[in-house]
Amino acid sequence: MGSSQRAKGARGELEFARLLASELGVDALRQGMAQSRDPHAHADVEWPGCPWWIECKRGAKPNHRAALHQARSAVAVNGSERMPVVLARDDRADAVAVMLLSDWLPMARAFLQFDELLDEMHRLRFPGGE
Repeated sequence: MGSSQRAKGARGELEFARLLASELGVDALRQGMAQSRDPHAHADVEWPGCPWWIECKRGAKPNHRAALHQARSAVAVNGSERMPVVLARDDRADAVAVMLLSDWLPMARAFLQFDELLDEMHRLRFPGGE
């Protein structure tokens, strides 16, 4: 990998770290220098209590499948229980998140249960249908 590709990758990691920090209110950090010593030692972006092993990819056509394989391998090597997820953005395109369906389904179920709980709380608070 050439230095310009590494620089673009580092910019992509920093972009995602800033986005996650802003959108989720977490202290997301890019793990750049730690990765150069051992690429499986740290996820690309982390914060205390982060439930995901985040692999970031940025470029003309990032290989999402290879990136997910890389994240899954790192999780296995580290004995981590975090869910592997890829955050990727093609040049001049919207970012995507890629993860295993088996990891996404529990999150979807939890969201739907939370949404039902909010509806029930609203019905209890406003019995007349306000």
